[in-house]
Amino acid sequence: MKKVLFIGIIISIMLAGCKSQQMEGSEHILKKIDSKDYIFNANTALPNGYPSVPLSYGYSLKVSGDTVNAYLPFYGRAYTAPMGSDDGGIKFVTTDAVYTSNEKKNGREITITTTEPGRKITLYLTVQESGYATLIVNDPNRVQISFYGKIE
Repeated sequence: MKKVLFIGIIISIMLAGCKSQQMEGSEHILKKIDSKDYIFNANTALPNGYPSVPLSYGYSLKVSGDTVNAYLPFYGRAYTAPMGSDDGGIKFVTTDAVYTSNEKKNGREITITTTEPGRKITLYLTVQESGYATLIVNDPNRVQISFYGKIE
């Protein structure tokens, strides 16, 4: 009987430790979001009207202070053709953006709208406390596309 009680206590302590580590991780993610210093690494593209596309490492959205750096692929219909031959994705670096962050039940909802003349792109990033996130990209020259990934 003492062995069963001892094992029960040990398991309870281990589970409590795992829960506190998970909470520390979620607080870390939310602090990064609040400080505007994070990277969204996309691992799946969800084009509108097409099947999902698994992505290799390297496609990301980086937010660092007032700078937003997007390097994402695009799959779907474009209403205007890009000017350069290597300009097929969603690629830009800007310091001209309106950034808003709203608290929600289990994370944050972030809206980033570029204010560059001639190209207004709106990014909607929904981040869960676990660090997993969904990014929706609205570009007036293309069909909407979504990405699934994780915040680092």
